[in-house]
Amino acid sequence: MVIDDKEGERFSGGVGHAIFSPDSRQVVYVAWTYELNGPQQMFVVVDGKKGKVYEGNVHSQTFSPDGKRLAYIVVTRSHPTHITDSFVVLDGNESKGYIAIPGNPVFSSDSGHIAYAARVFQYPSKMAMVVDEMEGEAFDQVWEPAFN
Repeated sequence: MVIDDKEGERFSGGVGHAIFSPDSRQVVYVAWTYELNGPQQMFVVVDGKKGKVYEGNVHSQTFSPDGKRLAYIVVTRSHPTHITDSFVVLDGNESKGYIAIPGNPVFSSDSGHIAYAARVFQYPSKMAMVVDEMEGEAFDQVWEPAFN
């Protein structure tokens, strides 16, 4: 990845598209590596610094409106029945694991709150809205949140 004429570290798997913070002071992208006969390892790179490595998928990186906070989703396959474990990483801290997080994390306009939809039960399938790590009531379906 080349940003402002500076070439970043090269990764054996590749890099995703760059996302700049609203104030353009930070940039984040997902990168991945492959080891021969090993699992894919994915991580975010923020301002050239490699984050925690995950065996799975890292996506939906989102800056808060003030550019001071970063959230993204990690999906791993750690369960023996191959049910995925999805969680949000907010400011480097991992949330509780969920069966799936089908949308993107959304910040409030003042950057003080974050929300996302999560599948909380597999059978029967139930979804809940998670706001500031507080899980709401489970319903058959919920959609991506929006703050007013």
